[in-house]
Amino acid sequence: MKNQKKIELDALKDIVESAFGADIMTPNRDRVNVNARRSFSNILIGIDFSLSEIGRYLGKDHATIIHYRNTFDGIMISDKPFKKIHTDSAEAFLRCSALMEQVDDCPTSDSSLHFLLKENNQLTCELEKYRTEVESLREDRCRMNDIFNTVSQRTPHGSEEKINAKLNTWFNGLHS
Repeated sequence: MKNQKKIELDALKDIVESAFGADIMTPNRDRVNVNARRSFSNILIGIDFSLSEIGRYLGKDHATIIHYRNTFDGIMISDKPFKKIHTDSAEAFLRCSALMEQVDDCPTSDSSLHFLLKENNQLTCELEKYRTEVESLREDRCRMNDIFNTVSQRTPHGSEEKINAKLNTWFNGLHS
């Protein structure tokens, strides 16, 4: 795989993993990891990576990438959180890609300047990754804020352990 493509793949991997809170390289089929791989694949298909290239990078068969592509539109319609995270990841990657192109198009022969531009590009991509992660954490905090406030207000001091056990029992009963 060409060096530039590897850099793009690694940059997108970091952005998507941060946004979804997932590990796209793990072979398990947890929903969060599958959705992250689906988003990752769709972004790359949009910029003309081949199904084989994407599959090779993820350690998946190209047929899996075809499946991700075929199921993508349905998930975008039915899963609003996925749609938001995917859109944010794609936008962050496009900003990062634009910076990578500027560095590569730099007409300088000064290797130290070229090195500094590349370093700046990597730091900017990393910043985008952290911005996406912070936004995701903010949304998660807002989503759980009402629940936290209710539990906090209604839990008498000293009974936290008992309430925690009841909540665990309740959630285990709901999801078992």
